[in-house]
Amino acid sequence: MSRSRMIRTIPAVSAVLLALALLASPAAACGWWGDSADDPDDAVVVGADGAPVMSGDPTTPEQQARLATKYRRGDGAVPPDYVQARHWDRLAAEAGHPGAMNDLGQMLETGLGGPKDEAAAARWYRAAAERGVANAQHSLAMMLRRGKGVGRNPAAAEAWMRRAAQQGHASAAADLAEMIWAGEARETTPREGCFWWLVALRMGYPGAIARCRQAQPSLTENDLNALRAKVETWTPSAERTTTALKGEPQ
Repeated sequence: MSRSRMIRTIPAVSAVLLALALLASPAAACGWWGDSADDPDDAVVVGADGAPVMSGDPTTPEQQARLATKYRRGDGAVPPDYVQARHWDRLAAEAGHPGAMNDLGQMLETGLGGPKDEAAAARWYRAAAERGVANAQHSLAMMLRRGKGVGRNPAAAEAWMRRAAQQGHASAAADLAEMIWAGEARETTPREGCFWWLVALRMGYPGAIARCRQAQPSLTENDLNALRAKVETWTPSAERTTTALKGEPQ
């Protein structure tokens, strides 16, 4: 029997309760890798025991990370099972999958699929952040900003927030703007806070341009138009990801 057939299933009622728990749980800061990754093969085949049957055991980090996503979301015929999602994310993360590192951090931070461990979450976020994962960079920045699971470090929080914002992460751009306005981050160019706020709006952040005027009352319409033009020509700069060594980062 393949390893994937041996994965335990959960009763239908439990699946519903788990789905409700996910909706009710505190939202993870910056998004899941699996929710934005392109997956050309979303079809799920289920065996007689109700467990998903993969086209071969999920032995590669990519297969493991995608199986974790299916369990977390309850895709198709696969019931939501956060314990299994965390299990497969951990295997993939320990094998060097940057996206799984981010998702494992999210599960550890929110307590999905097992005990909450903010310190471990910060370590996995850092591992993913160092490999260019914008979601993880934002999550790590927020933990450093708040001193959550790691010592409070405003300078490091700003550095990671900037890296995520520069990749086009909408929430990071909005949070960077708020940090600048609050005096938690330096303003490197005139009216930079409003610039990042407009970048966030362009990337789909659910905010209003009025926040710029509220935060910077001296902002003129000409200033705003100039910033809009600058944002229109701005393009995100993706970072190159690398493969991590096996084992949990210290």
